[in-house]
Amino acid sequence: MVREVKVVYTIKASIESAAALITNEDKATQWNKASSMYKIIANKKNEWVSYIQYDLPRPMDNQDCVLQYSALSEENKHIINFKSIEHEIFPTSKNVTRIEDINGKWIFKPTATGTVVEYSITTTPSPTLPRWVTDPLVRSNLIDTMDEFRNILEMSKNYKLRHPLARGLRPACWLYIFCCTQNIDPTDLTNQYSIFYYR
Repeated sequence: MVREVKVVYTIKASIESAAALITNEDKATQWNKASSMYKIIANKKNEWVSYIQYDLPRPMDNQDCVLQYSALSEENKHIINFKSIEHEIFPTSKNVTRIEDINGKWIFKPTATGTVVEYSITTTPSPTLPRWVTDPLVRSNLIDTMDEFRNILEMSKNYKLRHPLARGLRPACWLYIFCCTQNIDPTDLTNQYSIFYYR
């Protein structure tokens, strides 16, 4: 069984600035919420490795992961794929749980007013904690992460992604959570909508 999450939203920023923020080590812990450490090792021009450590609330253990990134540009979009790997520079720690079996991608597509951001990730749920404990924490952290990612790029606190289920019903971008099995094309909806697919 795997957990898959996908979010689609828009930012008032260029593809270049969005892609550059992902490799900005100095700002990484600012937008990647719950992370306490973020290190990047550049391999090639379009490939790099990142180490991320997360300080999580109880009852969850602190976690970390090592991710291999590869970027490529296609017609009208820029794609950054990532997956978990082992790396000799970042061995496992005694008191930190290593997150394995991660696969995901960022997709950036230009629009007339900015960029559409599509982020998806699959992970293996915790074997020690039930999903009714971990799922709300995962969703909430993802929302906070995407929220701050957009805020940094737009340099404004007035345009934020909100999560009515994770934080109560608050006005802002309309948010809908769908099951991954539903066949819904995000391009059929207006850019005001942020869509989460979750299973």
